[in-house]
Amino acid sequence: MRIIVAAFNENVNAVKTVNNLLRNGYRNFEIIFVNEGSTDNTHELVRHAFANEKRVQVFDKANGGKASALNFEIEKATSEFVVCIEVDAQLRPDAVSRLMECFTDENIGAVAGNVKVGNLVNMLTEW
Repeated sequence: MRIIVAAFNENVNAVKTVNNLLRNGYRNFEIIFVNEGSTDNTHELVRHAFANEKRVQVFDKANGGKASALNFEIEKATSEFVVCIEVDAQLRPDAVSRLMECFTDENIGAVAGNVKVGNLVNMLTEW
């Protein structure tokens, strides 16, 4: 199973998100990080942080929008399942396992998680 994370100028969240995914409870996966033409140091931070982590691959592509970045990797996917997440998402440890449980029913072709705001620290984020 592949977990795809696309990022454009996300040096604040990128490493944290990949670390979060590496700690998930589902064991048979690889993380594909697509740096989508960032002009900050997103690419360098991720490549350096996960240089020795075999489950993380880092790719670069020209900026073409979120869908372009995701399609870039989905087209290369050889795994039966692909999970796409936002680079600023922090998944619960059981999130991927719970998504994958749904596929024991052969009538299910896709699933989605329930995204909730986690930084309710002020009036703006509460809205």
